[in-house]
Order: sequence, then C-alpha cells, then structure tokens
Amino acid sequence: MQQTQTPKPANKKALTFLAAVFALILLGAVVNSFVSSGKPQKPVNDVRQAEAAQAEQAQAKAQEIESGAYIVSQYAVKDQLKSPSTAEFPLLAESVNNYAEGYYLVKSYVDSQNSFGATVRNKYTVVMQYLGGDPLANENWKADKLSIQQ
Repeated sequence: MQQTQTPKPANKKALTFLAAVFALILLGAVVNSFVSSGKPQKPVNDVRQAEAAQAEQAQAKAQEIESGAYIVSQYAVKDQLKSPSTAEFPLLAESVNNYAEGYYLVKSYVDSQNSFGATVRNKYTVVMQYLGGDPLANENWKADKLSIQQ
C-alpha cells in the first residue's frame, strides 16, 4: 500500500501574521471612510448654521425697525390732535409695511378727545422714512403723507 503524503500545514505564525495585516488594512479602510465622509459635512453644516443665524438677525432687525416706525408714527399723529395728552394707541398697529427701501406705511388708529371733550376713534395712515441709527429714536425717522380720518 502506498502512503500518500498529506500536505504540511502552513506555518501557523505566518498565517496569523497575514490575518493580522489583513485585519489592520480592513480596519484602516473603515476608519478612513468615516473620517473622510465627516470632513465635508462639518463645513457645510457650519455654513448653514451661520446663514440661519444671519437670517434670524436680519429678521429681528426688520421687526425692530417696523416697531420703531409704529412707535414714532404716534408722535406725528399726536402733533395733529386737538388734545394729544388724551391719545391712546393700540399695542400693535393694524399694519406696518415696508414698501420701499427705508419707507414704511403705517396704518392704525388713535382714540382721543375732540374739541368737545368726547372721545373719538380716528384711523390714520402715515409714511415713515427710516434715516438709519436706532430705530426707536424719534430723530431717526421722518413722517410724510400723514392722513387722519375723522
């Protein structure tokens, strides 16, 4: 009977070394894919966050200017009333519209006493021109085309 020789198993140390090298290469590829895929997203997210913050600040500034237009318009209206000390304005204007760069159309009403002492409600519209600076300061606005309906 003829004996067949079985092939000798490869050196265990060499196989273990090759398996470890393969595992390290595979691990390196996985880590690299996570690291490189995260890098482009961070600047994009930072830009989006900055844009969102900038838009929020612009909106807050626009609201502050519109509030200033309404508040300062009340001084212009009071100047035209028979009894300005009795004037009462609503907390919010009916509308404040920015219709051109720096120009705001304010529509609201005022309750005040007339020359007979009776309290009457008058609707008004006025174009307010914002001159820049603090939007709540009277000197930074110019009232134009004031119309009070008796």
